[in-house]
Amino acid sequence: MLLGCLVLPPVASVVASAVGALSLSASLAVMIGADLTLLTMLLEITLQGRAVQHYEVTACKNDDEAVPYLIAHVVRERPRTVDMLEYSAFGALPLLAKLGEEGCTQQIRLLVAHPSAAISDYQRDYRLAEGLRALAYRIPADRARSIGLQLKCYSATASLRGRLLADEVLAVGWYSYDDRGLADPGGRPLSGASNSLVITTASSSGGQHLIHLYRRVFENLWRDAAEPDQAWEPYRDTLPHLPSADWLTSVRSRG
Repeated sequence: MLLGCLVLPPVASVVASAVGALSLSASLAVMIGADLTLLTMLLEITLQGRAVQHYEVTACKNDDEAVPYLIAHVVRERPRTVDMLEYSAFGALPLLAKLGEEGCTQQIRLLVAHPSAAISDYQRDYRLAEGLRALAYRIPADRARSIGLQLKCYSATASLRGRLLADEVLAVGWYSYDDRGLADPGGRPLSGASNSLVITTASSSGGQHLIHLYRRVFENLWRDAAEPDQAWEPYRDTLPHLPSADWLTSVRSRG
């Protein structure tokens, strides 16, 4: 189409000049003006393409910047599958709640840390257990089943964290064990939601590499992870704020 736009104005001006509708100088002016306009359009398209390539991986300061983008994507694209790798899932609660509201998914696989892998008793009893309690409150058992929520608990040390929507959009970051000068009753601090992370898509080569890495790590952890009711059963008597046994059973994996 652009080739036609590039050829038609000069041809029309030549014809007009031949029949006397335009002078030769006017005809040349029309040709030059049309060609310059079209070359400008081509340059703009080229620059836009380079800009897309340049931003194939976008860095976000923390979850406060990344989660709104993911929520907007859920509302707009309504993904059918979601894979999330978390520690306690506290940082992912807004996204999980939106997925529950939209009801667009057939499967949400959520990996959280096994209670035996918590970095302290405080982290286990409050961060992990409270994260599950909050999730059960936001997404009750019947809703969890309808959106395909499946939860497993991994025993490896928390390192990679991420959210993959329909194998198309990935937000991925890392957990760190650094002291940021904050009071931590659990001793050794763990940072996740406050760390930087990147968002990318499968439409770029860089995004494909990151999605492949994330998918490999996720699948390995998912394969070896424990079912939530089994992981938390030894702590039920001492942690009354855990979700009910029925809820934990309702979010078991389905194969």
